Amino acid sequence: MGDGYYLLEIVEKQAARIPELAGVEEKVKADLIKEKKNEKAKMDAGALLSALKDDVAIETAGKEFDLTPNSTGFFKRNVSIPNIGFERELSRAAFELSDENSLPQEVSQGGKGFYVIKFKQRKTPSMEEFEKEKAKIKEKLLQQKRSEALKAWLEQKKNSSEIVVEEGFLSS
Repeated sequence: MGDGYYLLEIVEKQAARIPELAGVEEKVKADLIKEKKNEKAKMDAGALLSALKDDVAIETAGKEFDLTPNSTGFFKRNVSIPNIGFERELSRAAFELSDENSLPQEVSQGGKGFYVIKFKQRKTPSMEEFEKEKAKIKEKLLQQKRSEALKAWLEQKKNSSEIVVEEGFLSS
């Protein structure tokens, strides 16, 4: 997990069952409403993307859905996107766009809803900025390689070992 490692053990198994509607009715209604809103939002986002592909201005297309376009400004791969947050798939889609291909094939879904993105501009880092970041990048890559080597070594040791679990070993 993001904050550490966990070992899980099954303590109890419960048979599958279908609960009475009266006990879950409010949750079912809430889930259905949320699902229908998501479907509508995705359809609207798809319509907005289609309008943009038909060369409708983004401000004009946005007014039809009562939306105001926002610009995130520049951001780096694998970091939080300004005004949006950390959205890995949205970031991936954004970095696939260019001047020649300014719109994605489909809308992107994130934690806060659906996004229609459009390429605005790419900024290449200057050599001065690169030199400042070079040591950090080098250290990060070295750390990744060390981690991968350790994982491979542990996996090899695990595969060539016999693992025995002794019940009650630690409780004596």
